[in-house]
Amino acid sequence: MTRCDLCGTQKGETYGSIYDVGMVCHRCSLLSMAGAEMAMMPHCPKVPDDIDPEVLSIQQRALAREPLTAVEYEAWVESCGNPTKGRLKVMEIFAEKKIERWFEDHGGSVQIRLSPDPIPFELLRACAMKHPPTSQVDIPGISVEMAKAVIQSFRVLILVLHHHPDMGEIANGVFVGHECDYCGKVLESIRRCSRCKKKKYCNRDCQKSHWREHKKVCQPAK
Repeated sequence: MTRCDLCGTQKGETYGSIYDVGMVCHRCSLLSMAGAEMAMMPHCPKVPDDIDPEVLSIQQRALAREPLTAVEYEAWVESCGNPTKGRLKVMEIFAEKKIERWFEDHGGSVQIRLSPDPIPFELLRACAMKHPPTSQVDIPGISVEMAKAVIQSFRVLILVLHHHPDMGEIANGVFVGHECDYCGKVLESIRRCSRCKKKKYCNRDCQKSHWREHKKVCQPAK
């Protein structure tokens, strides 16, 4: 008997194969391609009674437009480029749609100090595919270090900024706020130069690396 690789049902009316997903029932096929809102459409099949309850919970949270969680974001990063099925794949699909919606709400891309050009969702996804411990796909122009920095920066922008507006804001597609004065990452917590109190860093390593240049202009805070 055919089993859906996403929700686990064996009672689907029809099944089909989706690249990078596997064999899925018609309902999961619609939700995967069109989003959780498809569940509200009259032609969407009803929830099968043998569906994995955790999969159903993920779908319902996505339908309720609940904000992206840290668990979902981290799961999405780790699953990009890796073959997953069941609950992990469902979480990846709906987390990705939440992240895409966040980018749409901010004009399609966001400019941060790390990059000379605005970063769209497609570039964030490429960084997730490059970011260890994922598949580490060879993507020209993106180093592992850059991928890590972009992933961490957008983790702060998407998950933290809404709750801590004092960390900065996104205006007209440009982030204005706390960024490391050495590596450029968006900061979740701030480590300031103890002497001038102006320069900001994400960790002690960045502060030490920047000191050779910063000491030329660093003046004691008044």
